[in-house]
Amino acid sequence: MEDIGGHAGGGGARRRVDSSQVKEMKIQKDPENLRKHPDKNKAMIRKSLEKLGAGRSILIDGEGYIVAGNGVYEQADALGIPVRVIESNGEELIVVKRTDLVGSDPRRKELAIADNATSDSSEWDALGDWEDVDMEAWDIELSPIAEDKGEVKYADDLWFISIACIDERQCHQLYQRLMQEGLSVKIIR
Repeated sequence: MEDIGGHAGGGGARRRVDSSQVKEMKIQKDPENLRKHPDKNKAMIRKSLEKLGAGRSILIDGEGYIVAGNGVYEQADALGIPVRVIESNGEELIVVKRTDLVGSDPRRKELAIADNATSDSSEWDALGDWEDVDMEAWDIELSPIAEDKGEVKYADDLWFISIACIDERQCHQLYQRLMQEGLSVKIIR
C-alpha cells in the first residue's frame, strides 16, 4: 500500500489500495440497506455510468460493507468498472477530480443532473429496520406502505413479526401463504 498523505493536523491519513487488493477485501452490499433501488433507478445509474463514467465515490466500512452507494456499486460491478479504495477515518473529505471534465464540457452538467436524478429515483424502504434512526432529525418521511379499510398506514403505525425458518424452502412456502392472505411480507436473510 502506498501512503498518499493526510491533512496538516496529522490525522486523517489515507492510503491508496490498488484494484488487486480490492478483490481480497470483498466489498459487500449492506444487508440492512434502508434504500430500495427499483428497476428505473438501476437503469438510470447504469446509463449514467455507461455514458458519463463514475462521478462520485461510495462509502464502505472497515469490514467492506457498503454504507452508502449500494445501487452505484451494483451497476459498476456489473459493468466491470475497476474499483480503487481510499482509506480514511472520516476526518477529511475525499474529493473525486475528473480530469477529463473541463470548462464548458456539456458532460459536466449532464453528470450533475444524472447524479441528482438517480438519487431522487431511489426510495426509502418503509419496511426496513428504522428503530435506531431519528427520522425527524434527518427530516425523513416514509411513503405509506399499506391501506387498511381506507386508512393509510406508515411503518411506525404497524406491528411487525419476525419468524425464523428451518430452511429456504420453508421460508418461501410461508412467504407465499402470507402474501396470499394479503399481508406485506419481506424475506430477510
